[in-house]
Amino acid sequence: MASLKSNHPLIELLAHYCETYRINRSDNADLSNLDFHKRFGLYLNGPMDWPYVEAIKYLVDNKLASSAHATIIYSSTDFYRKIYKGIGRDDDQRISYLSFSDIFFAIHREQDLLVSIKNRLKNSSLVICAGTSMAADEVITQIHGFCDGCLVVLG
Repeated sequence: MASLKSNHPLIELLAHYCETYRINRSDNADLSNLDFHKRFGLYLNGPMDWPYVEAIKYLVDNKLASSAHATIIYSSTDFYRKIYKGIGRDDDQRISYLSFSDIFFAIHREQDLLVSIKNRLKNSSLVICAGTSMAADEVITQIHGFCDGCLVVLG
């Protein structure tokens, strides 16, 4: 995996997006969460060798306020392991994890779980979707509507 460099294009793009998110959101306050994230959300499918895990760590370390919460939504157990290993925080209560499959299951079968997920995303100042999944399109659409904070989708 590529080493983390703050001037890597992925890091620069994510940093700029996170820095301008609140301004863009307040300038478009009339849009619902769904419409805002569909129009102004960041969706990135970059080269496979870009440092995605390091970029997620950078966002959590540098763009997440000490009192804020981040939710990282992962596509597979393998990707979860990479993210968790890269971030390396067992005790950080500011970070929670969800899988695409958890959200997909909740959408179709478990209303109580869906309400819990919706509240978690609503209370997260940063939501990062990482990886791809067969259920990604349907899950991402739900995330658009639930997410009040900065949403970054890394394919």
